Amino acid sequence: MKAQFRGKISWIAVGMAIAVTSTAWGQGVILNGVGPVNRAMGGASVAAPIDAAGAIRWNPASISGMACSEVTFGAELLLQTEDVSSTFPTPGGPISGSTGGEPGACIIPEVAWVHRDDCSRYTYGLGIYGVAGFKSNYPASTTNPVLFPQPLGLGRVYADLQVFEVVPTISYALTPRLSVGFSPILAMGSLYADPLFLANPDNANGDPGWS
Repeated sequence: MKAQFRGKISWIAVGMAIAVTSTAWGQGVILNGVGPVNRAMGGASVAAPIDAAGAIRWNPASISGMACSEVTFGAELLLQTEDVSSTFPTPGGPISGSTGGEPGACIIPEVAWVHRDDCSRYTYGLGIYGVAGFKSNYPASTTNPVLFPQPLGLGRVYADLQVFEVVPTISYALTPRLSVGFSPILAMGSLYADPLFLANPDNANGDPGWS
């Protein structure tokens, strides 16, 4: 009865949010798993080490429960659709425009390795995952103010952010049914942006109309 009651409350909250909100904004795509095998299980690897990638990612102690040593390679493609809109006031009326992005497909890789030794209580692993990022590619536009050709606007905008995690892991089996694990997370990222829209504009040529 408690589970059913909570479910009804959740659906009521969702209904109220839809009724009150006319426009909803999200934070992007949420990755509920790592690699195709773990994602096929909805990211459920807390107590079920179905593959090396999911076990290291969600519960490092669970690698002691894997049947044998394993190496996992996987990759997913994310094809995003996006657009940018802007409005600029002028004496003759506002100028508004919208431009669709052309980012192409983003590759999300994952590599995981687990080493089991039947003569030892220790199990070792290493995971490398793509966990965050984005890719944008907007052409210059004569109708979208923010993408006006320079120096009036940003012109063509290209940005690429990639964030990876490297996760060395060790697990120790206290009993056949109980183990403890340790896995520090090392994060690495790279950002490429042209133009660098986070910096103040620099009109080195002294072009008129620059702001």
